[in-house]
Order: sequence, then C-alpha cells, then structure tokens
Amino acid sequence: MDGALTEEEVVRRFGDAYDQPKSGEEGSGGGRGPGAAATLSSSDKPHRYLTGWFLVRPPSSSPSQSKSNDSSDAATTSCIDPTALPRHPLPISTTNLASSGYVLYGHLQLSGARAGSNKLVPVSKAKNNNLPVRIADLTSWYVDRTKSGRGIWIKSRRGSYKLMEPDGTRIEGTVRVRCPSVDEADCNNNNNNARGNSAEENGAADGCAPLRAAALLPSQSQLHLPLRAKFGLLSNLLDLMSEPYNKNSNNYVPVHARRSPANIHALLSPSEDTYQKFSTEEEPLNKEPFDLELLEQCPGFVRRHLLNYHPLLHGGCAFMKRLTAMTDGRSDADEDTVLIREGNDSGAANVDSQPSVDEGRKRGRPWTADDYRNSALEAERRAQRTSWGDLIPNAKAIKPNRLIDIEIRNAARAAALSYKSADEKRTADAAKRKRKKKKKEEENEKAEKRKEKKEEEGNAAVEQVNAALG
Repeated sequence: MDGALTEEEVVRRFGDAYDQPKSGEEGSGGGRGPGAAATLSSSDKPHRYLTGWFLVRPPSSSPSQSKSNDSSDAATTSCIDPTALPRHPLPISTTNLASSGYVLYGHLQLSGARAGSNKLVPVSKAKNNNLPVRIADLTSWYVDRTKSGRGIWIKSRRGSYKLMEPDGTRIEGTVRVRCPSVDEADCNNNNNNARGNSAEENGAADGCAPLRAAALLPSQSQLHLPLRAKFGLLSNLLDLMSEPYNKNSNNYVPVHARRSPANIHALLSPSEDTYQKFSTEEEPLNKEPFDLELLEQCPGFVRRHLLNYHPLLHGGCAFMKRLTAMTDGRSDADEDTVLIREGNDSGAANVDSQPSVDEGRKRGRPWTADDYRNSALEAERRAQRTSWGDLIPNAKAIKPNRLIDIEIRNAARAAALSYKSADEKRTADAAKRKRKKKKKEEENEKAEKRKEKKEEEGNAAVEQVNAALG
C-alpha cells in the first residue's frame, strides 16, 4: 500500500487527529480474558477506526520478528508490496496474534468523521479522505459488546482498531493443485518432464507431485464473511439480552438465561397470524430472533463471547450449559473453518493456513459464501446495524423481545376475559338461586294459605253441624 504509515509515524505527524472518542458506556460483565469478549476501557488508547482493511503475512514475518518495532519491520519488508500478498481471515484464537507474523493494513478515519450523521467516508474515496496505515505488533482481537462501541476490534501494542469495511480487492496468485492421474508413476514422470525437475525437488516425497495453478485469490471481504455472519448472530443475541424491560434498568437476561437457544428461538418466533397482526411499519416484528442454524454450527464461538456478559450468564445456567453440550466433541476448527464458494468460480479457493472445508451443515450441505452473506444481512437488518456494528442512523428500532410483551398482554387479556366470564357465571348462578328460592317461598306461602283456608272451611262446617244439632 503506497505511503502506508506506521503507528509511530501517525502519532509523530498527526498527533491525535485520528484518535476517536472512547465509549463511556460500561458493558455488562465486560471483563477481558483469554478468548473472551470484551468491552472498551480507558486503558485502550488510542481508539481508531480502520476501513478498507486487509490482513497479510509477509514472507519475512516470523515469531521473533513480530516482536520488533514498527520501524525495523518496515525496513525489513519495505520491498514487498502488501497489496499483492494473499489475504488472511482473523485467526480462530483471539490471543495469539503476537507470534503469528500478521500485519494489518487499511485507512484510518479522521476523528469526528462520523459525528452527527454517522456517515462513513466511502472506501472508494479512502485515498483522498483517509490515511493509509500499516499496523504490526498485533496482540489480540476481541468483540466489544456494548451498544455504542459494538464491533470487532483488533489490538496492537500501541492502540485498538475497530475493523470496519474490509477491502474487496481480489488479487492474482497461485494455488496448489494435484494431478488427477490415477497412475502416480505416470503422473510424477509427466510432472518431472514438464518441469525438468525430480518429484523430490518439487516437494513430492510420495505419490503425485503438487502443481501450482494461477487463480484469483479471495478478497478480505470474502474471507471475512463467516466471521461477519457470526458477529451478526452475536449482536442479535446481545440485543435480546440487553433490551430494557418496561424502560427499567432490568433486562430480559433472567428470562433467557434459564432457556436453551432453541427454546428462546421458539419463544420469539411468531406464527404467521401473529406476525401479520402485530408487525407494522411503526412497530416492526422479527420473523425469528436470530439464525438458529448458524448458532448450531458455532456454539463455541457464541459461548466464548457471551460467557459472563451478565452475572446470570454463567457456566451453570441453562443457556450456557446447552451451548457447552453442543460444543462437546467439536474442535474450534470444526466450527470456525471457512468454505469460500461463489457460483462456479473455482478461483475463490481459500489459500489461508486455516482449514478450507466447513464442517457445519446447512439444509444437509456445506455452508457457502452466499449462506454466510444472507445470514449476515438478515442479522444486520434485525439489529439495524452495519456489518461492522454501527447503529444505522435514523433507522426504525426493532424490539427483539416484543413478542414476549405481546404474549404477556394476550395472556392478561385472556385471563381478564376468563375472570369476567367466571364472574358473570357466578352472578347468573346467584340470580338463578335467588329466583328459585323466591319461587319456593311463594309456593310455600300459597300452600300455607291453602292449608289455612281448608282449616277455616272445616271449622265452619263443624260449627254448622253443631248449630243444627243444638
């Protein structure tokens, strides 16, 4: 990248012009630890925003060299054009960057560039508006879980950088392929004749010798797709957990911590009738709270970045215990590997050192780049955030737990109607008993009168007989 400055040169030439204001928001349980998600703290200084970024590993990089300062690194690799190097996705581990030899390139945004409208400088205009920078001495990356600072951040020994829009440029390179010949002897002979070298000289100790083929290598944007989708999933879950309840400081964590992810998904996925009735332009409703299929593919990722986000989200709660059970027997590579495939473009093969086949399944087949992209776009729509975690200005906020409130109101209304019906029944029964009692009293009164009348008639007859005899 032409004119890329080191972190030291940025400070020396521009001072704090590219330092962004730190988030004053405290995250719930946002402590930092190995492999854990984190919240920005005042000690992480400076905070900068990096757009058009890409991650490479220069051939001269080594664990010993990664500990050197920016100036010596720059001198060592000054003859290497970083834009021609293969891109690398962020590694699975969040804490081993110091010994990896990775170097991060991108464009810094001026402080206050997003103030007010929160509108970003387009990557296409980065050369005019943003500062090209080279960041070595990388130490770790983490997810900020707060509402205002949410995003994927990468740390060096001199600052923290929010990874915004990745570079979308694909470069020409070579990939390793193997000869499809069944006859290994013929294959080796053909390779040797073609290159004039022995199979051993070409790195083939046994079997078919590897060949190199020209190909368009994947861009940083393509390689970042799986992590972008997983970050979107995590953001949706954070919104579920952090939403205020009835505008109080309490949130929905007590509701969700005692349920499994599948149970939460079922609880917050409305029926078609409910969706049609309650989803309006003023108060939209999500058809599902998060991508359950993606969560089932990467439970370890979700567990690592949500554990201890809140005191109730501890290892013994139902939510975390289910994630642990889903993770058992699986390695990080099983859930964090990447399959880059777009249509029939065979040039989009993953050339990184990370595994290239995704063990997860989507509808009975491996996840593709389109699957990850669609999952990411839907997660960003639910959260009303950009792919790097910023809230979209003037967007209509979607309450992720609104279906719970709807069900509570429906249950309360049903209970009220039930109580009203019961009360009306009790009133009707009381009135019926009263009428029956009154009727019984009237019948008894009539019977008493008839009895008295008969007695009077009998007495009169006796008197008449006595008068006749007397």
